[in-house]
Amino acid sequence: MINSKRIAITGLLLVGLAITNSSQASLIAETVQGISVVYDDVTNVTWTADANLLGAMEANAIAQYGNDNGLIQAIINANNGVVYDVLGMYDTGEVFINNNAVGVYNLHSYDFFPGGAVSWYGAEAFIGYLNSINYANSSAWALPLWNDGTHSQGQFGELFYNELNGISGFNIPSNSFFNNINPPQHGAYWASEDVYGTAYRFGLGTGNQQPDIKITPYFGVWAVSSGNIAAVPIQSTFYLFGSVFLYWVFVRNRNAMLINFIPKHKSQI
Repeated sequence: MINSKRIAITGLLLVGLAITNSSQASLIAETVQGISVVYDDVTNVTWTADANLLGAMEANAIAQYGNDNGLIQAIINANNGVVYDVLGMYDTGEVFINNNAVGVYNLHSYDFFPGGAVSWYGAEAFIGYLNSINYANSSAWALPLWNDGTHSQGQFGELFYNELNGISGFNIPSNSFFNNINPPQHGAYWASEDVYGTAYRFGLGTGNQQPDIKITPYFGVWAVSSGNIAAVPIQSTFYLFGSVFLYWVFVRNRNAMLINFIPKHKSQI
C-alpha cells in the first residue's frame, strides 16, 4: 500500500520546488505554437527568442520567392500604409486621437533595409504586422520601453545588464536564450519612445541608449509582448501537479476515516 504521508511530502516538495524556481528565475525559455519565446519575470514581458525576427523572415522570403517584396508589402498593408507618432518633421499630416494631435507618416519600401535593418517607422510597422498575424498567439507586441536615459533601466537595460550580465562598452554576452542576437547594420535596436523627429535606440554592442533620427534605416527591431504569453507556464504545471497530489491524499484519508466509523455487520464481529 502506498504510504499517504510520503505522497503528501512529495506533493509539498513539488510545490516548494515550483515556488523556489519562480523566485530565482529571470529568463524562462518557452514555446508557443511552435515558436520560441523568452519570458522575463522581472519586467513581465515576453521577448521573441529570435532577436532579428524580421531579418529571418526576410531571408525565408528570399529563399522561397527570390525577394522579400511581398513580405515588405504585407507589413505596410498591415498598418494601412501609415504609422502614427509624435508629430514631427517627417510626417505628412496629422490627425486627432483622443483629442491629441498625432503625426501621420506614410510608409515606404525604403524604411526597410536588407538583413532586418529598419527605420523607426519600419520598426513600428513590423510590430503592427506581428499583431495583425497574432504572432505566437499574441496581439500585444510592442517595441521595448526606454526609461529616462539611464542605460541600465528600461526593458532593454534590464535584459542587457541584469538578466544577461552585460557590461557597458562591451558586446552583449553570449547566452542560450536568444539567437540572431547581433542586430543588423550599426548594432542597435529601436525602442518605443519617440520625440519630435527622433526616437531612442539601444546598442547591444555598448549597452548604451541614445536618440537618433527616426528615418535612419540602420537599426534592428526586437519585439516584446506584455506578460507571459505561454499558454501553460512551466511553474503552473508544477503547482497543478502538486495540488492534485495533495487533494488525492485528502480524499484518501477522508474515505479511510468514514470506513472506520461504519458499524460492522454481526457476522464480522
